[in-house]
Amino acid sequence: MQTLLITHIGTRWPHYLRDCFHQARLVNPVSEVNIVFLVNFCHFEEVTKLQELYSITPCYIEELCASKAHEEFERLIENRIDITFRNKYWRYVVERFFVVEEYLQKYQLSNVYMIETDNMVYIPLKLIKTTETLFSQGIALPFDRVEEGYPTFMFFRTPTHVSEFVDFIIDCMKHGVFNDMQILGKYRNDYPSRVFSYPVLPHECNNPPRARKSLIGHTATAEQGLFLTDSRFPVIFDAAVYGQFIGGIDPCNSKGANSLGFVNESALYSIQETRFGWGKYNNLWVPVANDIPVMNLHIHSKALSYFRSDSVEIPQAKYDPKELETRLTKEFTA
Repeated sequence: MQTLLITHIGTRWPHYLRDCFHQARLVNPVSEVNIVFLVNFCHFEEVTKLQELYSITPCYIEELCASKAHEEFERLIENRIDITFRNKYWRYVVERFFVVEEYLQKYQLSNVYMIETDNMVYIPLKLIKTTETLFSQGIALPFDRVEEGYPTFMFFRTPTHVSEFVDFIIDCMKHGVFNDMQILGKYRNDYPSRVFSYPVLPHECNNPPRARKSLIGHTATAEQGLFLTDSRFPVIFDAAVYGQFIGGIDPCNSKGANSLGFVNESALYSIQETRFGWGKYNNLWVPVANDIPVMNLHIHSKALSYFRSDSVEIPQAKYDPKELETRLTKEFTA
């Protein structure tokens, strides 16, 4: 039995959470994957409904024993001036790693996967289980450039590996680094033996390897850019490129404007390098790039319902960004 973690901290309840769980269970039967929801007890009623619909396993954060590292995090984060942004968003995206570490330590779980709540998983976890032997590092996730990683889809080999990472987070915070993506990038650069970068491009798109430069100047030598591809993998992953292009960005960021076709200005690669489209697997829609399945899509716009695999028509962003902005704004301020 494999384990997939989904974490949500705080008092707000985003409407798209159900779509995230729907898609995850759609491609991962109850008999094969235990979907664990790390969440606050204040959402008991909503979580109970998800249990009935998708047979998930809730773990209420209040029932976990706070680690010393978590207590240190609380002390370091309390005076941050940006802590109130969107109902403490920047706090929670970092704090989730402390919660994950406490959960894995409590149950001594190994070889665990985690997705963010605005991600859709399209490939069964069982089909990538063999990839766990392709690298020795204890943590894996996709990166879009050398400096930053995206915890859209993550792998944790053992509780110890997560404990090492949260200790690193504390050290970063003491030196003024609070952004989760920057912390992940720094962790990979400082400890390459601990962090593996999931491939984000079909191998042919970077063969032979070449120096790269993002739209706003992030660079990588040909050697540094090797992390973008890995021909051994049967799938590729989305950091913050594919889902943003086909689904747009968070309408709260675009002030309700249509952002379909958005190109991540910081990424060292783009969807235009690939032949991106949709195919069918077990009668379900699956995104593909150069005929390689895409494991997940980071639906940054939060319009997850439009990208379900069981849609009758091919998934596409037919939402009204202004209406979605209004809905999301209300959820952030509720």
